[in-house]
Amino acid sequence: MSTTDLYAGVAELTTGLGPDEAAARLLELAGGDRRAIEAVRDRYARHLHGRADDFAATAALTICNRALAAERPADPLDWKRRWARGRKP
Repeated sequence: MSTTDLYAGVAELTTGLGPDEAAARLLELAGGDRRAIEAVRDRYARHLHGRADDFAATAALTICNRALAAERPADPLDWKRRWARGRKP
């Protein structure tokens, strides 16, 4: 799914779902692609710069931030991942 589709999808998630459910749904829509969610978040942040009264965009930004907080970033130097691949920390 492209970031443009995600951008529109997040706007639809702001109505009808709770914030945690919407964040989980966003993670599903993005397929776990953290960079795509970050791109959508950055786009909403640019949109909101100077427009603090856009409450729908503020809700969408909140959903993006919740989704990013719920998904733990992959650390390439994490010892558990390195150990699983046969490399010592």
